[in-house]
Amino acid sequence: MALVATLLVGVGVVTGGASADTQNAPAARQAPDRADKGKGADQPVLGAPGTHVAHDQYGYPYPEAPDCDESTLGNGGCVPDARGFYQGQCTSWVAHRLSTNNAIDFTNWYAGLHWGDAADWNKAARAIGHKADKVPADGAVAWFKHGHVAYVESVNSDGSIVISEMNYDGHNGFRLVTLYPGSSYWPTGFIHLADVVPSDVVAPTRPTGLDAVTHNGRTGLAWRRSSDAFGVTGYRVLRDGVVLGTTRSTTFWDRRVSPGQTHRYQVVAFDAADNISSAATVRTVPDTEAADRAWVSTAAGPALCGRTGSAARPAVGCTVLTDKGWRRSDLARSNSWGAPESRRFVPSADGSVSYCRVTGGSRGALACTRLDPRTLSWGYDRISRSTPSLARTDRTWVSTSAGPARCGRSGGARHPGLTCSVLTDAGWQTVRSQHRTRWGTPTSRVFVAGDRQVSYCRTVRGHDLRLACTSLDPVSLRWSADHVSAPVRSGRAATATWVTTGVGPAWCVGSAAGRPSCRVLTWQGWRAASAARSLPAGAPLSRAFVAGEDGSVSWCRTLSGNDRAACTTLDAFHLRWSHDVRSAPVRSAKATNQTWVATDAGPALCARSGRAAAQRVTCQVLDGHRWSTATTHRAVGWGEPAYRAFVPSDSGVAWCRTERSGDVHCNRFLAERSTWGADLKARRTVRTFADRL
Repeated sequence: MALVATLLVGVGVVTGGASADTQNAPAARQAPDRADKGKGADQPVLGAPGTHVAHDQYGYPYPEAPDCDESTLGNGGCVPDARGFYQGQCTSWVAHRLSTNNAIDFTNWYAGLHWGDAADWNKAARAIGHKADKVPADGAVAWFKHGHVAYVESVNSDGSIVISEMNYDGHNGFRLVTLYPGSSYWPTGFIHLADVVPSDVVAPTRPTGLDAVTHNGRTGLAWRRSSDAFGVTGYRVLRDGVVLGTTRSTTFWDRRVSPGQTHRYQVVAFDAADNISSAATVRTVPDTEAADRAWVSTAAGPALCGRTGSAARPAVGCTVLTDKGWRRSDLARSNSWGAPESRRFVPSADGSVSYCRVTGGSRGALACTRLDPRTLSWGYDRISRSTPSLARTDRTWVSTSAGPARCGRSGGARHPGLTCSVLTDAGWQTVRSQHRTRWGTPTSRVFVAGDRQVSYCRTVRGHDLRLACTSLDPVSLRWSADHVSAPVRSGRAATATWVTTGVGPAWCVGSAAGRPSCRVLTWQGWRAASAARSLPAGAPLSRAFVAGEDGSVSWCRTLSGNDRAACTTLDAFHLRWSHDVRSAPVRSAKATNQTWVATDAGPALCARSGRAAAQRVTCQVLDGHRWSTATTHRAVGWGEPAYRAFVPSDSGVAWCRTERSGDVHCNRFLAERSTWGADLKARRTVRTFADRL
């Protein structure tokens, strides 16, 4: 604890405070100090015998230390103390403070060296790696080259320091004094033997500038650094109140974003004492960034779509890779971009893509503009008369067999319900659930789009945890009754997610013990299936349930440092898991942009590979019970980090990206042949509004 700089009145002349050991008395160090007329020099002082005050108030063990003259032959009656210094000298006082306040046993033989006179302390400290510097700290030794030492009690916020010192006047004088940088009595340097670490009770400042971007099923977060008196140790990232992880950097990628969901992210800073700052908060909406510029899959091929034009003349456009090469399609007229949190490019079951949004504010009308994949022409706006009131969270666009739909929670906490507005051939149709529908836990609820229905699925809690789904038939526009499962265990899982299968929605869990399981909502009700044996859990960020084109679900992950792929597949119709199948190592695969995709042949793990000087792309495909691996023969660009993606294309996948030049490139991967096609480049691409941000 720092001493309080409240001083008793006394007088004295500031002089050097010499000290020596009992075995080898040094030459006199009594040269008077230059009169200090700067700040801190006019503090009241304690003259002889200051050792009484040092004893009474601070436990100095030698109150009757003689006022001796070290310069006299035989040391003029000086008496040694228990630490090898002379009682009442500056070195005796500092040794006492270091021993009692810094918890080190400091003597004249500390660290096996002879410390001797105060003037020699810097030399001794340097010999053990503690050379004096210019930075004061609580508990440091203030060293004066003329032959004096003092103890730094505290460092103040204005840069001044409070020191305690003895024999500064040559007559056992003791004082606490505040010194300011630039004064003539400022120490020559500071020796840090075991500085006192003050109790850290102040939290870091709140992270600022938190921003989020959602792209290709991931959410990237970035923020500005926090500050802390003792240093920021790291940052914790939370999604909807659940800690996702910690990082020392100011960026974080959430690679396990529930499809089509609104999330609230928080970032807090913490220090070594685990003081936690207030939270920076940002809310993300599904694929908001994707409405600016995004890769989408169409029946004609992969397409780069985005908002074009300007704020004064808004429009949309796409550049599509067809069988005849790249084709550009811009909307010829101006149309509203819509509310930022509502706009999205929605692929449809027929292979088309629609630009959908809410116009006229959050309570305005729904609007969609469709791109025909055959003629690559834009249709006219399909606008609803109004839009139903939906909760701000969990409202999203989904693709249905009838057309794009805007779905969300409606009603209130006492009468919760669901509402979807579907764009059918006959126009917009809005249907609300007829029965009270519990909304479930916030982190579990999601709209799952299948071939024949859209299901609102979640976990619900009462006395136990259960699964629940209620489904909308987009053709008949009828909501089903709620289907609630038997109680399920809520143990910790490596991953848990809702997926669509050929039978119905499924809640799948990959446990840390390595036994994947799924509960599938069939026409007979909920059915469970668990793998027969434990399997390696794999790398945490690589685990995923991949919905197959044949209606199956595969539990996939990477093993042995992300260089081997492994999958086990659930036959959703017969509820049977296959054996685990593992690939050969691919040692150059990059963890970033590594993703699982569904192909006609089976699940595929695709990633950037090679090195910066020789960039490649690799896919590993599980076809039945055999893995095949294919890497591009020639170097291919990796593109801009925010705008590169593996896009489902035909029976395989395409590696598409935007280069720094603005050119768009795609390489197609034919999964059934396990071969890569040529690099297809488009110079004349759609220039999106995001390009100018």
